[in-house]
This record gives sequence, structure tokens and C-alpha cells, in this order.
Amino acid sequence: MNSILTTHLQRLHDASNQGKLVVFIGAGVSANSGVPTWNDLINALKKDLPQSINNETDDLKVAQIFKDTRDSKEYFETIRSVLKDGKVSYNPIHSAILQLNPSQIITTNYDNLIEQAIQANYKQYDIIRQDSDLPYYRYPNKVIKMHGDFSIGNIVLSEDDYYNYTRKFPLIRSFVSSLFTTNVVLFVGFSFDDLNLKIILNEIKTILDKNMQRVYLLTDDNVDKEMHEYYENKGINVVSITNPDNYIIDYGIEINQIEVDKFRQVKGANLYKQLQIIKSFDKDYKEDLLKVLYKRLRKSETELNVLGDGLQYFFPKQSIKYWNYYSYGIQIESSYFVELEKKLKTYSGKRQFVSLFPKRERDFLLQEAYVNQIQRIDSFDVITTNNVGKIQRSFDDKLIVDSFYELNFVKLYEDMKLLR
Repeated sequence: MNSILTTHLQRLHDASNQGKLVVFIGAGVSANSGVPTWNDLINALKKDLPQSINNETDDLKVAQIFKDTRDSKEYFETIRSVLKDGKVSYNPIHSAILQLNPSQIITTNYDNLIEQAIQANYKQYDIIRQDSDLPYYRYPNKVIKMHGDFSIGNIVLSEDDYYNYTRKFPLIRSFVSSLFTTNVVLFVGFSFDDLNLKIILNEIKTILDKNMQRVYLLTDDNVDKEMHEYYENKGINVVSITNPDNYIIDYGIEINQIEVDKFRQVKGANLYKQLQIIKSFDKDYKEDLLKVLYKRLRKSETELNVLGDGLQYFFPKQSIKYWNYYSYGIQIESSYFVELEKKLKTYSGKRQFVSLFPKRERDFLLQEAYVNQIQRIDSFDVITTNNVGKIQRSFDDKLIVDSFYELNFVKLYEDMKLLR
């Protein structure tokens, strides 16, 4: 697999877990609910304009001409009708976005589909439709309707709307710009030729210059090296997953096939799968499980001695089918430990295990098992009468053993979740 792509996926996954992910939703997400695309909208407007406009390639100009030749009510109702406002429902992509727990959601869509999904998934987000909504937010998480909303009729579509944007939406513009300085921003449902994408990124880059974080654009298009470099020069990391099923298999990603089957178009199904990959991605999945545990526990050994149930957050998510932490050990229903038990019963298997795990690594893992009272994992005996004495003697600091009884299994769920 492409190492750059796996790095991008891990970065997005980590940002999701750390509350640092901002998702920017484009028209492609609503299109999977049957909402016409930007091009469909512009073409619909052209049909009600003189033939001389048919060859016009400036979409904003077309929208402006239509607006200028209609009264405000007819203009607004035509847009609502073409985009099927009130006649469509949210789709699994909206729910998949919410499963990433984005700290903020920004959208250029006028519809209420993400609001429908928020309500159906019992999430709490303030909906910011205009500048005056910002000072009165209640929740830390917000949906920013950057280009207005059908419910209050302040949609941004025509040439004048874009030119006057900084005057009509100064607070929203500033707030959105600030999100690009300290967060990981993922664009979902945008194509490479999307006019909104080009305008937004150009605007943000002009404001922030070198302070702008690189953003990520999710696509299933096959992007060649030259195009990757082109977008990287614009501050965009292209996350191109042309065949998500390969990643689903290789990284043990669980997919709800019932949700996948709801999509009529392959592109929509692929986007749903891509979001599920980001949610569950773990680049360490294909490494030896004990190697992964050793590496992750080592990072926290100076801060934590007793993890208790928090141990589950050190395991790759795909390696745990079931978690039960009890007085004698843990149950995770892992085939890894079944195979390890078989391997250690043979001479060649023992030699292979010892060569893979130097003594310092074996001692450290056994110490962690000891202080967390993990005598057994599934049916595999970790702490035995043969090795318990050696484990006790291997402690460099006997206070670690004493502190085990004093700490009384301190629970550290929230801190440990950052590792997932």
C-alpha cells in the first residue's frame, strides 16, 4: 500500500480521536440523497434564460443574470425547487461523517440533511446559519452553514453574493479561517473542479498565508503524480482511495453492508467506505500484536503504571472482538493468542518468539501484565507459577509493585482513547 496514503489516513484517524478534525461537506454528499449537483443547478437556470446564455461558462454570471431577471421570491423558490428542498432525506454518508466525531462541520450546502443526521444520531451541534447565530452557541461543536441556509433564505449563489461575502458574513468568514490554523480539515464531497473548493481555499490561503495547515481532500479518483504535486503546492493532501475494498480487507475494517447497499452509485458507496476506513484505520494492524502493544505501552510507561480497563485502548481496534476485563485477566476472543499458545508448545516456535522479542521487551510486557493482574488472555496463560518469580525480580523499581495495590486500578479511559 502507498506509504504516503497510509500516513494521511493515520493522521486523519488520530485527529478524529483527538477532537482536532474539521469536516468540510460539499455538494457531493447531498448528491447521494438525490439533490442535484452544482452543474445540474446551473443548467436548470440556463433553461429559463435566453439561448444566448447557453454557452456561458461563468457559472456565477449565469446565476447573477437569473437573479437579476427575476424578483427575489421567484429566484429563491426556483433554487429551492431545483435542489429539492424538503423532499430529500439524509444518507449513510452523513452518519459516517458524524461517526468521525468532527469538532466542527462546515458546509456550502443550503439543505438541512446534516441537521437531519445529527438529530437521528443524537448528536449535539449548534447550527450557525448567519453571523448573528455565532455569539449564542450552546455546544462546543458547530455546523457552519457557510453559504447560508434555505430556512432563512440567505443563500450564496450569484456573482454579487460571492463578491459581497466578506461584508455579509464577516464573523463566519473569520471563524472558518481560524479553524484552518490549528485543526486537521478534511474536504468530503468535493470534486477537483469544484468552484467552491477553489474559491474557499484561495480565500483562506490569502488570509492565513503560511499559518494555514495543509488540508485533506477525499476522493476515489485515480490521481497521477503530477496532479498530486499540483495540489500539494496549493496546500492540499489528496487522499485518493481508488479501491477502498482493498483497505477494508488489508486493515480488517468492519463495514455495514446494509448501509453500502443503499447507494445507487458506486461513487457514493466508495465515499461511505472511505469514511469508515478513516474511522477505524490503524497502520499498525498488520504488525505483530505484541509488538504493537509493546511500542504503545512504552510511550506511556513513565506516566502510567496501572491501566486496568484502559488497556483496551492500546490494542488495535480490529484485534478486539470482545472485551471483558475480570479478576483473572481479559477476554478479547483473539485468534492471535490461540496461535501463540500453539507456537510456544514447539521448540521452533519458542526460538522464533525469542528472536522476535528480545529479553527487555518480554520482561516489560510481562511486568505490565503483572501490575494489571492479567494472568490470562483468553485461554493463554501469561503469568504462571514458573515465571512469576522472574517477573517480580525483573522490576527495577519495587515501588511499582507496591503502587499497584495503592492505585486500586485507576481508570483512565478518556486519556487512553487518544491512542485509538
